[in-house]
Amino acid sequence: MIFLFDLDGTIVDSAEGIINGLTYAFEKSGDEIPNNETIRKYIGPPFMDTFTRELGFSEKKSRYLIEVFREYYVENGKYESEPYTGMKDLLEEVSSKYKIAVATSKPEVQAREILKNHGLYDYFEFVGGATLDNSRIKKHDVIEYVLDNLNVGSRENTYMIGDRYPDILGASKSGLKSIGVLWGYGTYDELESYNANYIEESVENLKDRIFSL
Repeated sequence: MIFLFDLDGTIVDSAEGIINGLTYAFEKSGDEIPNNETIRKYIGPPFMDTFTRELGFSEKKSRYLIEVFREYYVENGKYESEPYTGMKDLLEEVSSKYKIAVATSKPEVQAREILKNHGLYDYFEFVGGATLDNSRIKKHDVIEYVLDNLNVGSRENTYMIGDRYPDILGASKSGLKSIGVLWGYGTYDELESYNANYIEESVENLKDRIFSL
C-alpha cells in the first residue's frame, strides 16, 4: 500500500505562519484584513482559487497577493509551524511498513524545507508540491506528479490523506481512496460531502485505520 499525505493541516499545524503571511499581504495591498478565523478557512485550497473565486479578486491582484505572502513566508512563516502531536511517531511506524509520500499544494521547495526543519523529511519516499509559477498547483495535478515520481502502477491500494476538500476531490479524480482528518482546517461535513472513504478524528485513529486496511 501507498499513502500520500497532505502537509498543512495534516502533518503540521501551519496556521500561525499562514495567517501572519496573509495578514501581511492584505495589509501591504491596502485591503481590509479578515479576522484570523476567516483566514483559517483559506488554508488548504490554492490561494489563487480562494482569491479569485471566493474574494472576487482579479488574477493580476491575486498573483500580487501571493507574491507578497511569499515574501513573509520565505523569511518567517515557514518556521511558524509545528507537527501535530503523535505525527512523528505515526510517520515512523507507517514508513517502516509502507511507502509514503507528500502531496501538497504548498510550493514544493517550501514543503521540503518545513519537513527538514521538523526532522520529518527522511520518512518520505518523495515530497511533491506546487511550482512557484503556478503551473502545477491543483491538488489533482500534484497527486499525479507524485504518483509519476513513485512509479505507481495500480492505484487500487493507494490512499490520499488530508484535511480539506481538495485532498478528497483530487484523490477521486486520480482514482485513489481518501482518508479525511479532522484535526486540521476542514470539517466533518466538508469531508463527508466530498465522499471521503474514511474520516478520522485523531492521529491515533488514523494510525489504527492505516494498519487495519
